[in-house]
Amino acid sequence: MSESIYNLQQLASLYRHASVVNKQREYTNRQEAQKCADSAIENPQYENDCRNQEQEYLRMAATWEQIAAIQLEYALICENPVNEYQHILSDLEILLNKIRHCREVQCSNEACREILELIQTYCLKDSLLYDNYPQYCGHIN
Repeated sequence: MSESIYNLQQLASLYRHASVVNKQREYTNRQEAQKCADSAIENPQYENDCRNQEQEYLRMAATWEQIAAIQLEYALICENPVNEYQHILSDLEILLNKIRHCREVQCSNEACREILELIQTYCLKDSLLYDNYPQYCGHIN
């Protein structure tokens, strides 16, 4: 599962970068549109041509803005399961830390089994957390 998470992280990063690039394109097109608007005022004889060019730059800016927004949305979609997975791992690590001293605090076999079931539920059976679990609790062996 960690390879899938890594791939999602990479994809999210690519989408975020593309979104930034396209926001820059939007900004550049808006600047060009403003230059055309200024030219239309300064050169009344070319006003129609300048206004047409201004509108074209504004259409392109709107297109880049939409594309950037979609890419950002895709980045967030990719990041959501990554964050969720990392949150689950963090929660499980906290639970494991609580039982590391189980012999000292005399925890029950049932409590340790519940922790083990949580690890299995979250599909971490092949993880280091699962592999290390039995050495933390003497009851499960």
